[in-house]
Amino acid sequence: HTLLKLTGADTHRGHAVTVRLVHIGLNLKHKGGKIHNARITRNGFFSKALEKSAGDEVTVNSFHHQAVSAAALGNGFQVTAQAFDGSIEAIELDSDRMVLGVQFHPERMDDIGPSFFNLLTAEAIRYKSGRLCSQ
Repeated sequence: HTLLKLTGADTHRGHAVTVRLVHIGLNLKHKGGKIHNARITRNGFFSKALEKSAGDEVTVNSFHHQAVSAAALGNGFQVTAQAFDGSIEAIELDSDRMVLGVQFHPERMDDIGPSFFNLLTAEAIRYKSGRLCSQ
């Protein structure tokens, strides 16, 4: 499994998974939904977008019922943010190119959303011009 179920009981590789974080259902309005803190676990593009560092916390929204499994990350991917229950909130490829995945919806967050899209735009311009992205 690459994904873990986050609502109710589940198993992963034969082990029971205890769910401690209640996430908003997909049938509810996404804007203004449930929020929780996530701790940045490693510096990278995620922390750069938010102008924060490893160890800092950021508030993110929750609309999911599944999460990425740390045991099944693709080659070269690192966890860069986690919720208090251990759910992965951000992953990145250990690379000079921006390959970033987030579990929340920055496009629905007026406070941090623009920072993500500004970084995405800047990194796309750097990539197109043939320069490596910069962390």
